[in-house]
Amino acid sequence: MTGSASRFLIGIALALAAGLSYAVYVVIAKAAVARADSLAVTAVTFSLAAVLTLPFLVWTHAPLAQAARSWPWLLYLGAIATAGAYALYTLGLRHVPASVAGVVTLLEPLTATLLGVWVFSERLGAAGLVGALLLFAAIWLTLPRVAARGVGAAPI
Repeated sequence: MTGSASRFLIGIALALAAGLSYAVYVVIAKAAVARADSLAVTAVTFSLAAVLTLPFLVWTHAPLAQAARSWPWLLYLGAIATAGAYALYTLGLRHVPASVAGVVTLLEPLTATLLGVWVFSERLGAAGLVGALLLFAAIWLTLPRVAARGVGAAPI
C-alpha cells in the first residue's frame, strides 16, 4: 500500500471515529439535559474537553506566549463561537429528539461551504460539489423520517 493510500484510509477511519464520537455526544447530552440544567451540561462538557485536550499542549511551541498574544481571539472562539453555540444546542435538545438534532447539525458544514462559495468566491471542485450534493441528499432523505416521530416524541 502506498503512503497516500494509507493516509486516505487513516483519514476515513478518523472521520468515522469523529462521526461516532459526535453521535455518542448527542445521545449522552440528550440524556443529561433531561436530568440537569442545559447550561450546566454545557459547562461540564467543555470543562471535561479542556482537561482531556490539555496534554496536547506538549506538541505546541510556546503555548503560553501564543495564548498571551491571541487571547481576544481565544476568548471569542471559546466563549461565543463554541461554548455559546453548544449552550444553545443543549437548550434545543430539551425540545427535539437526539436523532433530529444530530441530522440537523449536518447542515453546518454544508452551510459553511456554500457561504464560502457565495461570500468569498471560493471555488467548489467536482469532489466538493458531489460531497455537498450527497450531504444535502442524505439530510433531505433522513430528516422527514426522523421528524415524523414528532418534536419531543422520543427521549433519546
